[in-house]
Amino acid sequence: MGCDRVDDPRCALYVSSCDKYSDLWRPFFDLLVKYWPDRPYEITLGSESEPFDMEGLSVRCPRWFKSGANVPWGLLTMGMLDSIDADYVLFMLDDFFLSRPVDQEMVSRCVDWLDADKDAGGFILRPITARLYEQSRYPPFMTLVNTGRYSEFTQAAVWRKSVLRGLLLPYDNPWQWEEESGARARERNARVYYIDSRETDYAAVYYPPGGVLRKGTLTGEGARALEENGMLDALNNRERGI
Repeated sequence: MGCDRVDDPRCALYVSSCDKYSDLWRPFFDLLVKYWPDRPYEITLGSESEPFDMEGLSVRCPRWFKSGANVPWGLLTMGMLDSIDADYVLFMLDDFFLSRPVDQEMVSRCVDWLDADKDAGGFILRPITARLYEQSRYPPFMTLVNTGRYSEFTQAAVWRKSVLRGLLLPYDNPWQWEEESGARARERNARVYYIDSRETDYAAVYYPPGGVLRKGTLTGEGARALEENGMLDALNNRERGI
């Protein structure tokens, strides 16, 4: 079992989810323990009303709504961020099932950079492709200028919490936010850094591209990732794609 202590209160891990995806939680956290045993951050799980308990792992699970409440993702995310005391959050979606060890040294470096540079808004930890970018003082990260239509900001990233919070609107869903958050970041002069997928496949936090689900269906790559970890039956209630 991995460690379960908070050695760095500056940052928290926020896992974005909702009640109807509660079947993802156990395999998500099983893989978190396996591939990130030295995680030094408090964990918060975003859900409307469902609790989550796992022996040896402490997960904050604020429950503010009744079961069956249809709460917009943006509103839920904003409220969860407001409940976190840390200045920075490592943001992940609930279907980002880890498949390699997390590079904690790089994650810690990003937190240190945010601490030292008040203009830095966030570091996207999995490679993406940008339309416009500039060199930065934080290699291997580039300064993100324009991603094009879709920001890919929903990928795993270390954010200054106030910047992430400021890019959200209450009635956002993840897909709308993916489409509009890049333009919002430019409007607010939020400085975001990324790793260019055209240059390297290095990721500080590695999981199947886009997560293991697509429109609620388990992807072929997601199924392979589960099979490699002896967890193929973990999501038996999910339809399976190719």
